[in-house]
Amino acid sequence: MTTNVPGRKLKVIGGRDHHLLELIANKMNFKFQYVDPRERTQGSSVGSERKSLFTGGLGMIQNREAHFLFGDVGLSWERRKAAEFSFFTLVDSGAFATHAPRRLNEALAVVRPFQANVWPYLILTVLLSGPMFYFVIAMPYFWETEEKAFEEVRRKCSIELYPEYINEITLVKPFKHPRKDQLKKKMPKNLFSKCTWFTVQLFLKQSCSEPYNGMRARFLIIVYWVAATYVLSDVYSAQLTSFFARPARESPIDTLSKLEYAMEYRGYQLFIEKDSSVLEMLENSTEIFRRLYKLMKQRDTKYEGFLINSIEEGIQRISNGAENVILGGRETLYFNIKRYGINNFQLSQQLYTRYSAVAMQIGCPFLESFNKVIIHLFEGGIMDKITNSEYEKMLAVKDLNRGSEGQFKKNENKQKYSVFDSNPQPINLRMLQGAFIILLFGNTLAATILLIEISIYENNIALYVSILNAIRSLYVALRKLAAWLLQWIQQTALPSLHL
Repeated sequence: MTTNVPGRKLKVIGGRDHHLLELIANKMNFKFQYVDPRERTQGSSVGSERKSLFTGGLGMIQNREAHFLFGDVGLSWERRKAAEFSFFTLVDSGAFATHAPRRLNEALAVVRPFQANVWPYLILTVLLSGPMFYFVIAMPYFWETEEKAFEEVRRKCSIELYPEYINEITLVKPFKHPRKDQLKKKMPKNLFSKCTWFTVQLFLKQSCSEPYNGMRARFLIIVYWVAATYVLSDVYSAQLTSFFARPARESPIDTLSKLEYAMEYRGYQLFIEKDSSVLEMLENSTEIFRRLYKLMKQRDTKYEGFLINSIEEGIQRISNGAENVILGGRETLYFNIKRYGINNFQLSQQLYTRYSAVAMQIGCPFLESFNKVIIHLFEGGIMDKITNSEYEKMLAVKDLNRGSEGQFKKNENKQKYSVFDSNPQPINLRMLQGAFIILLFGNTLAATILLIEISIYENNIALYVSILNAIRSLYVALRKLAAWLLQWIQQTALPSLHL
């Protein structure tokens, strides 16, 4: 391989494009010579919209300094103004890659067994259970019954045949114990508070005593106990055990909308290969791709710092643990992330179809013959086989060149960012620290409420004293006013009446 730099020569030792070009050359019976452009890129547009001028390899094709350009040149409307393209040599889909979903905070594992939309209904159920319990117990005391109703009940049915539950509901009392009947008609003191705290303690599986020993209260307590034990406690315990056995992970970033949210609110940075068709697509796109390009430029701390030299460089940035995203061809991303472990990365869904072809001079006379050969290679599956074998060979050679130190770093990164843990790990205190955080929050909340109650009580006493002082002052003023009026009447009104 010869270059334009004096005294510098490179030798081609293989590659997917090299083997493909050799097959086409043998079929069409021509010889070729490699020429390396000065920019060493495919090329990008630097001119106006009317007259597009390209740099790199496309610039050499446009200026007729080379006959064709190999290297999976992406098709675009701007590039078609400078060169003609053959039948596509690679059909790929656009995608982006980021790190694999990481573990969520283990301190919040105690609240994850139920989803966020379940907790409001659960809390509302616990809060309303106390008033419902109070309503069931206190409702018979609010019934207004007359003596005729009692007499009618006594006449129709015998008191001795009434079950205890019916006696309690109808408030039928024996005749021989009028004092006992009077006590039974009285509602227990602080019944609402007792019912509320009883249901809270019951749902929290704490020891508690029933606030009322009636039959209807016992029936409702049984229902609450079954709901708290078999519906809430068992389901919650099973879900929490599964979360401890397999810790929860964050939601994967696999769509454009999730990527936009991550870039806008979570500080993710999107990287694009320099002078690639993906960059041209973003620059000339609309809707969500346009917004992504705008966010990418807003988070650029350096001039064009979002541009990288290759897909491999972007994969290395992601493997270092940073909040980075690389956008490119899905197949290219897949073969590059195989070096660092597929489980350590997250590939998105297919975003769009991406075609690559061979760029030729406008009006090339052998374009039709070139296309026939490429179509035969594509239909026979030879092109896909060459692509897969060369990618695997390239990755194997690069892994050997990295040496033992690089292999150690790669293994360390695998252990650090692996999605699936190969070895089981014991439960540590980090998984249980959520319970201590909730306990601390409860103690803090209780202390805060206690201080508020003390301050309100003191303020109420001060307010009560101030009201008494105001009433006393008003009383003294009224007495003085009455005494003055009485004195005025005695001195003025009575003498005039006497005259």
